[in-house]
Amino acid sequence: MVVQTHFPQKLSPKRYDHYLASGWFRGSVMLYKMDLLCLENNLYSVINIRLNLEKHLIKKSLSKIKRRGKAKFRIEIGNVELNDQKDELYALQKSKFQGFIHESLHDFLYSGFRNTVFDTKEICVYDGDCLIACSYFDLGEKSMASLLGLHHPDYANFSLGIFTMLMEIEFAKEHGFKWYYPGYILNEDQGFKYKLRLGNYEYYNANKRWSNYTQFDSQDTISDRVNKLNNLLEEKLIENKITYKKWLNPYFGIGYMNMWDISFLKTPVLIELAQSNIHKLIAAYDVDEEEYQLFWCEHAAGQEQMMNMSISENMKGSDNLLLKLHKYSNYLLQTKDVNELISYLKNEDTIYRTLFDCVRLSTSSSLQ
Repeated sequence: MVVQTHFPQKLSPKRYDHYLASGWFRGSVMLYKMDLLCLENNLYSVINIRLNLEKHLIKKSLSKIKRRGKAKFRIEIGNVELNDQKDELYALQKSKFQGFIHESLHDFLYSGFRNTVFDTKEICVYDGDCLIACSYFDLGEKSMASLLGLHHPDYANFSLGIFTMLMEIEFAKEHGFKWYYPGYILNEDQGFKYKLRLGNYEYYNANKRWSNYTQFDSQDTISDRVNKLNNLLEEKLIENKITYKKWLNPYFGIGYMNMWDISFLKTPVLIELAQSNIHKLIAAYDVDEEEYQLFWCEHAAGQEQMMNMSISENMKGSDNLLLKLHKYSNYLLQTKDVNELISYLKNEDTIYRTLFDCVRLSTSSSLQ
């Protein structure tokens, strides 16, 4: 599946190692696995990376950043203790985050709970008594997972984001950890590539194996395949003079969470072909089923409150993001042949007859 989630009630260090080595991340109180991500106006593949600390050698340029930081600032490493200074740093960073954003540092780490099953530590960097950077990381048995780095913009010349990661790596080596997981990068976006400065990485490939990052090919990814198949659909629509509107669905991951009795959309790219006052006619490529689907959907009004996160400003300004949570109403067609989908679309009588069924079913459901 493109998205998997797990809310562990208990988690041993060894078990956490296994999750990390299998392509999972930690997000607040849950573990999740996500192959695709809608960001701004593009669909990306999520690429897990890790460092083998037994083979890791720090580059000269990074050694300079590390030496200068350790000489100038005071560093403290220990258990997580949230306070106003750390909240202020988080607030300063929020404007730079992309995608879905937790309202507070406490929400990022605990999602409203008092604690988690994760063994989380923090690194704090002080200039005198002023907190100028902090980072958070989890401990497994032989693995360490970096979660978040915060730093004050007035100290940009000291590369504090890189510096705290270097301090995490130093901590990991001193305590005998083998693997360092700094999260993920995206297959084509440069915003996460700063992580690659830290050393020679392995990446989690499409065959669920770890390979040397030098072998990585951005075109050998799920997003590249999905984008090509959606481009083919668009070409066919244009060729047949069928008008459409393309949407990216940043909420598609909710469709994979079996927590509600509602079938939320779980396709990241949506091609809107028609609409009524309530319903949208959508063509989409389903990654899990490896097929094109045609269906009616509708706004899941009142359900957005399930997302206890806000969205970044750049997402709010996008004309291509569907920023309302939608649910399935009625399937019309499932096919691996894009031409069969086009032929079906040419039969408008059939399509609008199914719209009548959607309206009837929605009305009946609302009266129950």
